[in-house]
Amino acid sequence: MTSLTVRRLLPVVLLLCLAEGSIAQTTMSQHHPAAPAADSPTGRWITTHISSGGVGSWWDFRHDGTLTLFIGAAVTAKISHTLTHVTVPSGEPAGGTITLEYTITGKLLNMKRPGDRDTLFTREGQPPKPSDPLLGRWRPNPPATYSENASFAARQKALTMGVYIFSADDNQTVRIPFTTRTGTWDAATHSFHLEGDQQSYHYTRVPEGLKIGLPPDETRSDTLIHDKAFPE
Repeated sequence: MTSLTVRRLLPVVLLLCLAEGSIAQTTMSQHHPAAPAADSPTGRWITTHISSGGVGSWWDFRHDGTLTLFIGAAVTAKISHTLTHVTVPSGEPAGGTITLEYTITGKLLNMKRPGDRDTLFTREGQPPKPSDPLLGRWRPNPPATYSENASFAARQKALTMGVYIFSADDNQTVRIPFTTRTGTWDAATHSFHLEGDQQSYHYTRVPEGLKIGLPPDETRSDTLIHDKAFPE
């Protein structure tokens, strides 16, 4: 997927279509207990280096010593909405917006451009503000049937792994994993290991968040900050 494709499609909830990659997961190995809070990497983190096309990584370091790395669409865009319509950036280089109509019935959100087929989402958790029902977290419903085209079916499945968050500050946040990897972290050595890699990498708690060494030899690093899309 080119960065231009992601930039154009991600802000438009109804038009998201992942052009490459399927979900790949592996089995977790043995792990050590969690470290004390001051040194612990536990939490949900996101890279500070999101590409211009909206692709980045986010991490889930769990208290049991396991972790998951997600790589995919990580976008936050300004929107506006009423009780019946939401206006999002078009994603086109020339700018502009697209207006979608929506209805909410119970925990089901139907959002689409006028004349298009229904596109359904299911609410995750409770609505933060009942008087403004669009706010909150939504996950796309899977299609009634997946495409017979294996590549497109993988895109459809990846899309259903995503989460869409509408906030009271007029932001829409999107997380869609193209690739998922699992692993473990070790409190004693301040290191973590991703399944399928021969070596481990190191982490350090810093004032900004969590600094991690990057493959293949840790000559580069990344600083992760708390991911507000996944509150503790």
